[in-house]
Amino acid sequence: MAPQLSAPEAAMARAMKALGATTSEICDALYKQRKKWAKNRGRRPKAVKPHPSTVYRLLEGITNNPEKKKKKKETRGRPRKTTPKEDKNMLAVHARLESKIKHANVTSRMVNTKWDTEEPVADRSVRRRFQKEDMPYLYTRKKKRLTKEQKQKRAAFGIRLIRKGKKFWTRDVLCIDEKRFAYFTSKKARATARSMRKTRMYRKRGMGLAYSVPSTKKHRQGCLSVCVCVGLGQGKVQFSEAFHANKGNMNTDTYVHFVHEHILPSMRRMEKPSNDRKVYLQRDNAPQRGTKRGGAGRLSQNRGRVKLPEVEF
Repeated sequence: MAPQLSAPEAAMARAMKALGATTSEICDALYKQRKKWAKNRGRRPKAVKPHPSTVYRLLEGITNNPEKKKKKKETRGRPRKTTPKEDKNMLAVHARLESKIKHANVTSRMVNTKWDTEEPVADRSVRRRFQKEDMPYLYTRKKKRLTKEQKQKRAAFGIRLIRKGKKFWTRDVLCIDEKRFAYFTSKKARATARSMRKTRMYRKRGMGLAYSVPSTKKHRQGCLSVCVCVGLGQGKVQFSEAFHANKGNMNTDTYVHFVHEHILPSMRRMEKPSNDRKVYLQRDNAPQRGTKRGGAGRLSQNRGRVKLPEVEF
């Protein structure tokens, strides 16, 4: 907002400032001059006295318009250890590390070790440079974004089964799924596992974040995984089993065991009241379940399947 003074008043204030008058004296003089001008024009004088801050901002050239603000020179504190060219080089180093390291966090210390500067700088200085570039240390996404094709498959799945009633889902569908739980035998193993997963990254808010993918390297010394597989149908748990997973995942051999030992017997039990009723198997799209060894061929011959859209849950 510009100072609320007319051009003659501004010229009068600058002239009095050149003569050594104070801000309060300039305000009093402008107030008297305003009353005199109002009386000469035949108007009732208004007791409107300019505020001292308005006069001060006019004389000092201060404005609230960001386009007209003067850039202040950095005169406080110690001199900068890095040049603008080195700061630009730091962003290039960070981009190279992000493209090279996919399964771990790129920290300020990692950037500092690869950053060539004339004087050694601390890790805190690297974080300050990222803050100045508006690149905070944000958390990554925990789930992938759905593609257009995956959204269409989800919509088709809902349209195809929207008319199925409650009785169909509670009586004729066996839903199976598994969950992996990891536990660590030492604090060092927990810290190592955390370091081998991308959970945070320096990123601008409009650039988007990457999906947090765990590393495929063998870093799990002291880390054990337990996989729990559960089948639900007819309002109760048909089967459940826990086992130590191989690298934390269910492979084809393990799934074949579940097909013959749990899934097929559970579906036969659900068909007993009326043998002509078909029982559907609902599952996700894990790779080991689409193979012939995984039991997909045998199940598709005798029983139907309610296959979920191709998306990770």
